[in-house]
Amino acid sequence: MKRDRLFTGMLLLCIGILFLLDNFNVINFHWSNILSLWPLLLIVSGVNLVTSHYNSTGITTLRALIFAAVLGIVAYRGLQPPNHHFFGRQFGNHFFNGDNDFNIDDDDDNEKGVMKLEGSRTYNEPYSAAVKTVSLNIKGGGATYVLQDTTNQLFSASTHEMSGKFNFNTMATDSGKTINFNTSSSRNSINWDNDDKGNQANIKLNINPVWDIDIASGASKMDLDLSKFKVRKLLVKGGATSMDLKLGQPMAVMNVDVSTGVSEVNISVPSNAACHIISKTGLSSKSFDGFESKSDNEYQTAGFDNAPRKIYLNLKGGISDFNVKRY
Repeated sequence: MKRDRLFTGMLLLCIGILFLLDNFNVINFHWSNILSLWPLLLIVSGVNLVTSHYNSTGITTLRALIFAAVLGIVAYRGLQPPNHHFFGRQFGNHFFNGDNDFNIDDDDDNEKGVMKLEGSRTYNEPYSAAVKTVSLNIKGGGATYVLQDTTNQLFSASTHEMSGKFNFNTMATDSGKTINFNTSSSRNSINWDNDDKGNQANIKLNINPVWDIDIASGASKMDLDLSKFKVRKLLVKGGATSMDLKLGQPMAVMNVDVSTGVSEVNISVPSNAACHIISKTGLSSKSFDGFESKSDNEYQTAGFDNAPRKIYLNLKGGISDFNVKRY
């Protein structure tokens, strides 16, 4: 057997073992933590290419040592608590030094003499009792979105803008309104360590209408407490996403679709709510406390079929941690 195939097989075997141990709750492995280690793949591939025509014992030993070191670093990082840092610099900060404080936003711009302009704005849409349903569309990455509080307005948002700006517009419909709240920002406008140094929107909603919420973001942080609102549908599409989501009691049927690339997603559902989960994930870990397994990708709470009100969760992810718990 060629040695490059041997090491590839060993790598797949080790990844499979990690998945198995994680699925049986022997370990708690956070796949999102290891994304910052992607340069290691280049190193391993480079070593394989350079040494592919050498079959000496010394070369084989060298490759084995490099493989063991890479696997050790991956295992160490994956077993650490999730820290929501997906973009590389944080790994060097914690793994090697532990004390340094890198700022992804400021260093390069200050060296180049570029001054960032920041600002704060408030957006409001008045409430009318004639509005029964609202479609809220939130688009754009590079931002932190916080949705927790209520308002006497129909919609209210206060923003802190470090790069780009938020745009807001509304449109009347037959039984309600459509609200579009978008941002155009650079890739460095989100700061994973300090929300005060990145784009942020604090959003408040009125509790009376029925809400259909559509969120499409790239790299973003989301803290969404929807337990106070009448949510009929929630659709979240994200790239590198850190999301905490709290759901309330459904009116009848609540449909929640979460589709992410690289993410740490924590969802809380009421303990007395009937909930059904379909999980279609790639290199992802998942933890669904209080749910019965119906198949490899299907889970639900006890008595779901006969419950009058139901929550449907549809989870899709690439390399993600999905955690659903009941409160």
